[in-house]
Amino acid sequence: VNTIVGVFDYFRDSIILHRMEKHGSNITFYINVRGRALTLPPEGMQRGSFELSISFSGVVSFFNAEYDTYEVLGMKSISNFEEIIESDYIKQLPIRKDWAEVKHYRLWTYDDVFDILATEYSVEVL
Repeated sequence: VNTIVGVFDYFRDSIILHRMEKHGSNITFYINVRGRALTLPPEGMQRGSFELSISFSGVVSFFNAEYDTYEVLGMKSISNFEEIIESDYIKQLPIRKDWAEVKHYRLWTYDDVFDILATEYSVEVL
């Protein structure tokens, strides 16, 4: 996923989750992004440590697992924040017809992995 801060690489310690807030069908993650986490930072943005929020709206489903559990299951990634194309999760979940198109996002943090089915997301530098 190419965000306003660039494309995330995959490093276990590059995203530290501070807190998560859920309000209705919206979920926001408040995170610290560290070091070499970004492949393509926008012009003028330095690599380093900074705070971000990633907000998802129109959340249909949300799943969380401990990081090492995902690794034991053989789940691998090339990015700490990605969209899962051809998602089996979406195919198997009956989604109401009155919802907009739902996409499958995966957010890898230091200790947890989050799978989110949502209609959209936004990123904000704090």
